[in-house]
Amino acid sequence: MALPYGKYLLDRKLAEGGMAEIFLARPAPGQGGQGVRPGPFVVKRLFAHQSADTEFVRMFKNEARLAALLKHPNIVDIFDQGEIDGSFFLAMEFINGEDLRSIAQQSDTMNRRPPLPVVGRIIMDMLAGLHYAHSLADENGKPLGVVHRDVSPQNILVTYDGQVKIIDFGIAKATMAAESEQTQAGMVKGKYAYMSPEQARSAKLDGRSDVFSVGILLWELITWRRLFKRGTDLATMVAVAEEPAPSMLLLTPDCPQALDDVVQKALAKDTEQRYRSAQEFAAALGDCMTKLGWDFAPKAVGAYMSEIFRERVAQRESELRAVMNAAKRDSLRQAVPAIQLPPSQPT
Repeated sequence: MALPYGKYLLDRKLAEGGMAEIFLARPAPGQGGQGVRPGPFVVKRLFAHQSADTEFVRMFKNEARLAALLKHPNIVDIFDQGEIDGSFFLAMEFINGEDLRSIAQQSDTMNRRPPLPVVGRIIMDMLAGLHYAHSLADENGKPLGVVHRDVSPQNILVTYDGQVKIIDFGIAKATMAAESEQTQAGMVKGKYAYMSPEQARSAKLDGRSDVFSVGILLWELITWRRLFKRGTDLATMVAVAEEPAPSMLLLTPDCPQALDDVVQKALAKDTEQRYRSAQEFAAALGDCMTKLGWDFAPKAVGAYMSEIFRERVAQRESELRAVMNAAKRDSLRQAVPAIQLPPSQPT
């Protein structure tokens, strides 16, 4: 039974986190022609108790404000936001796929780690989306200074046909935000194990912070080990800030030296020694894979996803058909008026 929510119908809960719940949704009857996209799409709804928390609401509104500007194939498109019945929400495109954390778990279950060219393609597409965000400028050409600050497995989605999408710019920092809305001094946001050294120290950030976070992801996807994760948050942050990344050659003998060199540069503690931009990182990675003779076309990612998620793909298709059929029934009810029978005549 779909749950009415303003101009939307929430068909099924997809996920629930610490601050919000996510639903597969469609337009409510009569709303399809009023600027509402046809379904299915996703509604991310802040919990009612979080809607009373000004910091969580600030993050939500910041995500919506940035979303109005972020239009790129590798960034999830958010097309509506607001408040209904005391809870804030975002409406965004539905991504038919999985996040990197789920992909890693399924890979272990299937005993089928992603091939290195597939890993490289995913990382390159992530970097394309991040470079776009980092390069964003206002109408006068002034850079907005967008930094995602939470590049982590949960925030990278891969569709079953191989598209890569970045989500959750909720804590992204941009100079367009008012000073009062900036992260307070000493307050660290993001997932500790995927932070840059400067982020762990609450220092000033630019796009190279996200470059470091992507470097962590690439290192872990190649070695299949955690890089900076330790027993406590404090120990993790100290490792991020101070411990060098081990050579992947020590852990993965079949990792080419050239690839290790690319990753080590992304993981330089000194920002001046890192790639200057996500685009430069992507170019170095692409050149490396080309020289190695790897096929890193997007279709390889789709083939891998279809292989390890075959049963889930079939289940998801069935769920989506149910949502679309319900939407069609709603449309037919609106299009066909009730038949008015003439009054009965005396016989």
